[in-house]
Amino acid sequence: MANFAKLNQNNIVIEITKIANEDIVDQNNVEQESLGIAKCKELFNEPEATWVQYSIHNNFRGREAVINGSYDPVNNVFIDIKPSESWALDADFNWQAPLPRPPVLDGYKYKWDEATYASSGNTKGWIAGNLTTNPFSYTDKVFNHTSESWEDL
Repeated sequence: MANFAKLNQNNIVIEITKIANEDIVDQNNVEQESLGIAKCKELFNEPEATWVQYSIHNNFRGREAVINGSYDPVNNVFIDIKPSESWALDADFNWQAPLPRPPVLDGYKYKWDEATYASSGNTKGWIAGNLTTNPFSYTDKVFNHTSESWEDL
């Protein structure tokens, strides 16, 4: 199966679909994206829609397309959904937090917290919760990048 993403006018992925491989090969049995695009337009009766092929194995266009992710036509890559407002794209089109991931803290699970980042003067952003706490929540620890240590919340 061949995979295609439908884009809106801002190049945001709004739909994904699969097309049979036999529908995208030419008379020489060579896969042609243009045939798949034509098939998508026909199947969905949307002759003006913008469709772009992608790989679920990341063989081309950077990565697999995801709903609400985007497509960068200049660099010919799909981009994942931006995780948080402060994150930025790196040269490989991966989102990076403004502070590096902290060291693993045994027995804890951590995540990025935008509110912590904003309220800390940009020195904290990763928060952690104890995996044995029931119910689990990210309310136990915060990583301080100035002191390079986990602190109790």
